[in-house]
Amino acid sequence: MARDFEDHCWRDIVSDEILKVYEPYHRDLYVGDRPALLAIDLYNLVYRGGAKEPHELVSEFPSSCGRYAWEAIEPTKRLFGAAREAGIPVVYTTAPTTSTVVATNRQAGLGSRDEDYEIFGEFAPRDGDIMIVKERASAFY
Repeated sequence: MARDFEDHCWRDIVSDEILKVYEPYHRDLYVGDRPALLAIDLYNLVYRGGAKEPHELVSEFPSSCGRYAWEAIEPTKRLFGAAREAGIPVVYTTAPTTSTVVATNRQAGLGSRDEDYEIFGEFAPRDGDIMIVKERASAFY
């Protein structure tokens, strides 16, 4: 049942009490007629500094996700492989290197080199993939 899948996704991080609060929002989950893999912000800044704890990197690499990003590389590569094998389109988002739009209170200069917002090499876009350069903090804005 689709509802069991949704509950399963939250089981390890959300208590039964919190799941109860969200019961009114349960819905059937399914893959629609036109699925796509959304690869959001898999750019180089996220991987800077290597597989260390983020708090160890923040002073030099404030946009790094540290070990969390690095631990997700292999599972993410498997996800890309499955999507490509199934013929599902891949859509990337990234940010512009320079922008006149200020969407958040983010400090200037977190990513100022051209390569900062290039997609991390392990997930390099292929011919036919779609790249969206967002102008706001959210690709869904």
